[in-house]
Amino acid sequence: MQVAFPVLEDLEIEELPKIIEIWDKQLVIASEKESKSFCHLEDMTVSNCEKLVHVVQFNMLPRLQNLKKFNVDNCPRMEAIVSEKEKEEGTTNNDIIVFSQLTTLSLSELASLKSFYNWPT
Repeated sequence: MQVAFPVLEDLEIEELPKIIEIWDKQLVIASEKESKSFCHLEDMTVSNCEKLVHVVQFNMLPRLQNLKKFNVDNCPRMEAIVSEKEKEEGTTNNDIIVFSQLTTLSLSELASLKSFYNWPT
């Protein structure tokens, strides 16, 4: 697997009415050791994405530990910011979501939002 965007600090995804997924499935299931993609991301904005139902999958969170600003706006079908994780051996239901560097979280105009994290059932 190749590393994609290992030094990217700012990601803006805006005005993409047909986008349904942000992250490639291979990137999501790759372990943190295999991929340093997006590990320097500090500012992420997602807005006006009509069909998007989540921003990140749980498995991506270790790569987003440097995130300082996280803005999600005007995504009418957004149900959860973080979707449930892919099933992995050795995982538990006691996982904790930590954004230790996050100073700004802005969620607005998300008419279908049910929760920040879609807990697996």
